[in-house]
Amino acid sequence: MKAFARLDVAIQVILIIIGISIGLAVASNSIQSDYMFVPYFLVGGWQIFSVIVHLVGEGFRFGTMRKIYLVTLLLVLVILIISVPTEAIIYSLMGLLFFSPLMAIFYLATCYKELQQYKLTAPDQTNNQPTAGNNDLISQES
Repeated sequence: MKAFARLDVAIQVILIIIGISIGLAVASNSIQSDYMFVPYFLVGGWQIFSVIVHLVGEGFRFGTMRKIYLVTLLLVLVILIISVPTEAIIYSLMGLLFFSPLMAIFYLATCYKELQQYKLTAPDQTNNQPTAGNNDLISQES
């Protein structure tokens, strides 16, 4: 999970930067406004994939921030499902335009905090092979 956590944070940061770049390009009329919602699906899609990987990889052992995110995600999903058959879906989707970037930043912070906790735990030393970023074994063998 440590390797995925590193990759996860890096990909999220890259996708958020791409999203901000696309948003700025749309705002300055550099690209068509048809691309305005692409970052929502890129970042949101990756984060949903990440949530699933963490659920499968770690089971239900979560920190407080991840529990808050999962409960919030569940509430958003329930609100969307309830509002689909009514006219309230318009208001729900408009709310998501503003709320989902906050959720994305919160999830990035959650993943970053978990990555820091992985770094504080003992490094992976399976079969006494050095891992990326762990050169201690190399210096001990010399």
